[in-house]
Amino acid sequence: MDNSVLLLSLGYCVFLAIGWSNISFLSVLGIGMIILSVGSFVSKSNRSYRVPIIVLLVSLGLAVINVSRFISQEKKLILEVEEYADTEVVYRGVIVEEPKYSHESVRLILKGTVVSSNDYPGTMRFKIITRAARFPRKKVGEVCEIKGLLEQPENFDEFDYVEYLRNKQVYYELNYAEVDCSGLGREGNQVRNLLYDLKMAVVLEIQRRLPEPQAGLLIGILIGENRIFEDSFEESLRISGTTHIIAASGYNITLIVLMVNKVAFFLKKRLRLLISIICIWAFCLLSGFSASIVRAGIMSTISIIGLLFGYKGEIHSILPLTAFVYALINVRIFFDVGFQLSLAATAGLVYLSPIVEMAVEPLKQIPGLIGSFWTLVFSTEVVSTISCTISTLPISVLTFGQFSIISVICNMLVLPVLEDTMFIGVIAFLITIVWGTLGEFMYLVVWAQLKYFELVVRFFGDIDLVSFDMTGEWSRILINILIGLIAILTVSFYAEGEDGYYQGLFEKQFGIAG
Repeated sequence: MDNSVLLLSLGYCVFLAIGWSNISFLSVLGIGMIILSVGSFVSKSNRSYRVPIIVLLVSLGLAVINVSRFISQEKKLILEVEEYADTEVVYRGVIVEEPKYSHESVRLILKGTVVSSNDYPGTMRFKIITRAARFPRKKVGEVCEIKGLLEQPENFDEFDYVEYLRNKQVYYELNYAEVDCSGLGREGNQVRNLLYDLKMAVVLEIQRRLPEPQAGLLIGILIGENRIFEDSFEESLRISGTTHIIAASGYNITLIVLMVNKVAFFLKKRLRLLISIICIWAFCLLSGFSASIVRAGIMSTISIIGLLFGYKGEIHSILPLTAFVYALINVRIFFDVGFQLSLAATAGLVYLSPIVEMAVEPLKQIPGLIGSFWTLVFSTEVVSTISCTISTLPISVLTFGQFSIISVICNMLVLPVLEDTMFIGVIAFLITIVWGTLGEFMYLVVWAQLKYFELVVRFFGDIDLVSFDMTGEWSRILINILIGLIAILTVSFYAEGEDGYYQGLFEKQFGIAG
């Protein structure tokens, strides 16, 4: 891939990040990568200074235009609606995101307009967030009429709730609301509504076959559906660092790729890659094409296609290019946790897996049973698990405010088993449709595997002093340290061929080879 494409992608992403926030460690790192890319241009005799400068100016211009356009639209909406805030209104809208259930209520995000107010004319369509009773259950695409107090959201504790909603383009909430969705029909994208109904059918079928928490775990692993567990188990998931496994993120896609490689090990690599792509998009269909799963699916598919056509070296450009395309479509994409996890997990597989493999290789080379033991312990699946866990650790700490010192160990114990669980769970669901008895037996196998997962999570969740709350300034310091260590490891030890890839590239470009 031409260096100008890489420079454009990196430049745009970094300028976009700087446009939304202060210059942080990540921004400085990104600027450093741009400088190295410029050095790569300049060091080639057939390149002029004009090319990198023009590319950087184009990326800067794109970032400025997109951020300015977003802020302009945002201000227009807020100004039109805010003078009618803090008043009671009747709002009519369509549920545009999957309802999020808790023990007490359901959170709904709708897009519509005010249909009754003392002053508001109701010309602007905008999103709101509200809460309603859990039953009757709500659906994506369902039209609801809500009477309540229109207010701007406020932050609570140390969570930036306003910024969280802003990333979803939600600037108002309806509080003390009376929600009525009966008899108003369904609107919106009919294909998405159909996919959501398919997803709910899968959920109901699994709930009929398995008890809790196994049913909720399988649903989370298979289709990324957010589930409600008892408080003690929720806490154990958080402490053990395994929450990401049952959330809609790139981890689900990573499990699929690992599962295909494990089950179809006897096939040629090219065929395994093709099967991986098919399974990824079958999973996306099963999940109702939820936004975070589709993003992870696209990112993984692009990487696999690169490997399929022999562009292994191009992965260094493919990842920034993918982020660039997404950031063009949605300028707030970098604030989406699902996108961050997808990007980090993919980068972990690409960059950290070879480093981890290199680190454990001496253990595997020990003669006799000891070497065989370490070879079994550090299988390809476990190495991939360690890599993904390390690469997503900074995001997990920032998002969940928790640093678990046993996260890697717990993930090593459960993720290899869950690869089989995904495969057997899908087969059990399909077989049950035509042969109930065999399907029930396979669900029993799934139950046993998920019971093991539950026991491991509860065991580690009950151990004192394995998890620390990381909030405030200290969490940011730790995150910057983690990112710095990961970056140093990657630059120093990432191997492509015999030598460290980036270290060799640096020496080649700047003529300092020893």
